[in-house]
Amino acid sequence: MKLRRSLRVQMHASRLCYSSIPVWVMLAVTATLLCCVTAHAGIAVEHWFDDFNDGNATDGNPAMWTPNPNTVEGPIWFGDYDASSGDYHLEGQNQQGFFGFFDNDEEILLASVESTVFSDGMSIRTRGRVNENSEETPRQLGGMALMANMTTFVASGYLAIIGNEVLDDPNSPNDGQVRGLFLVGSVDVGNGNDNTSAGMEDLEPFTDDVIFQMDYFEDDQGDIILSLSYWQEGEAQPQTPQAEVNLSQPPASGALLYTSGVGGVGLLEGEEDPMGNGSADFRWAKASAIRLLDGDMDLDGDVDFDDIDDFVLGLNSPAGYQAAIGLPPVMHGDTDHDGDQDFDDIDPFVGILLPGIAEGSRGVPEPSTWALAAVACCLLGVMATRRNASR
Repeated sequence: MKLRRSLRVQMHASRLCYSSIPVWVMLAVTATLLCCVTAHAGIAVEHWFDDFNDGNATDGNPAMWTPNPNTVEGPIWFGDYDASSGDYHLEGQNQQGFFGFFDNDEEILLASVESTVFSDGMSIRTRGRVNENSEETPRQLGGMALMANMTTFVASGYLAIIGNEVLDDPNSPNDGQVRGLFLVGSVDVGNGNDNTSAGMEDLEPFTDDVIFQMDYFEDDQGDIILSLSYWQEGEAQPQTPQAEVNLSQPPASGALLYTSGVGGVGLLEGEEDPMGNGSADFRWAKASAIRLLDGDMDLDGDVDFDDIDDFVLGLNSPAGYQAAIGLPPVMHGDTDHDGDQDFDDIDPFVGILLPGIAEGSRGVPEPSTWALAAVACCLLGVMATRRNASR
């Protein structure tokens, strides 16, 4: 009932918006929309997505997860892996530390999607949070991790980490306090590559959900770039990554390149309390051979007029969108980052197209902005019309 009332309100708003737009603008917008309808090759793109809503991460629906994947040393990522709550919950078990090298319960848990191997580029994103632990002092320690181009059998590839630790820096006024950090780099249990990492520490602690993404792609100059971006609920995807490593330039150019592998998520437990069991909840996770960019519905690397028709197609016919584009619409159309593409994604999508209006700008728009605003109203109108027709 609430959803139905919400739809009616948005339909009414779209009719009001239509009535206030000059006829010449509507004609121009209609012509533009007709010109924007393009044919797509429909080539399937390597990808996976899982929102864990079915309560089972290992049934292959929609992705087949391998918790604690086997390595040359056998299973080493001990802990609890549980999706029964609708989130993927990873938690330590008071085991001895990683590979038995530590005695402070600093466990690492990894879960991977072994069925999809990426090569020539990979983008992986998740939304999650590090949980509080009543046994731990401070209470919210440890980090969430993303894996890219990982070969789990030899534990090598790329890792992005975001979370909290107790800062150990006598030169910082925050020494000894819980602080946030992020890091992206390579991991190789047999051959350490310490010169391939970038990140930052001594940040405000991360206490709520965080969306973060790792990318591995070749840039326009032919260099291989590894990057990490993060943002929080209600924020837009950053235009520039917060951490970046050029793997083709010194000092990283001397390190091994991991050009293919699988993706997944992980937990790095906090080490400050040997009796504490750190945990993290992952709301959803997705990976693609094409860079994940919110609103880039036609997969051309930007968000513009050409994405509007495909955004509407994704809302009205997810199967039709996937047949035409090669990816499910949630990959680029989930602009509010709740794990699906639906009516709630319209406002953030318009905000990407019209950042000035999304930020509350009250200046007089340029003619192009008026046209985009009209398109936004048309989008709402098309949605309302098709919703009415389907009832």
